Amino acid sequence: ANKTINDKDGRFAMSKVTSEQNSAWSALISKCYQDQAIWFLNGFWSDLSGDAEKVWGWVIQFSELDQGAHSSGKYLDEFWSHKFLETLGETMTVVAMREVLRKIDVDNDRRMSLIEYLIYRFSKTVQQVLNASQGDNQKEIEEAQTKVAAAQNAVDEMVALLQKAKEAADDARAKEQVAKEAAAAAKKAADEAALQ
Repeated sequence: ANKTINDKDGRFAMSKVTSEQNSAWSALISKCYQDQAIWFLNGFWSDLSGDAEKVWGWVIQFSELDQGAHSSGKYLDEFWSHKFLETLGETMTVVAMREVLRKIDVDNDRRMSLIEYLIYRFSKTVQQVLNASQGDNQKEIEEAQTKVAAAQNAVDEMVALLQKAKEAADDARAKEQVAKEAAAAAKKAADEAALQ
């Protein structure tokens, strides 16, 4: 039941949640996006430490796309899951998107939790994720949390810079409009003066 096999696009076809795993899986997907990412990174830190910033970026994207719960959310519905995949440059037809979501959706609830996307993206099985060590690697956990915090700070700085750039652009447009109006008024006054 928990085999991974190559599928046609070179990714792995994901395992599905079994009845024996259902209780542990439900507890895992009841976590918010950040906690799902922490669980996944903690469990696979030795393989994925270089991807921590990317994973944290996905936490931010999921939170932004979740129209109701935002950062306290647990999953995206089909529409917002499609939007998420589009942000990654994986634009596809509705039929193709539903096929990818079918592969990602390991519990068949027609929604995509962050942990399901991470299972798909990094070719893990449900069992590997549920068995992922969370407590005996404290040093790695602290390193991951430090990197996650650094990535969050970098994202916050970029958002602040983007806001400043937007404000500067808005200010420049306003000044340009004032200059255009002043030039038009000066031209009108010059034209009227030339007529007199």
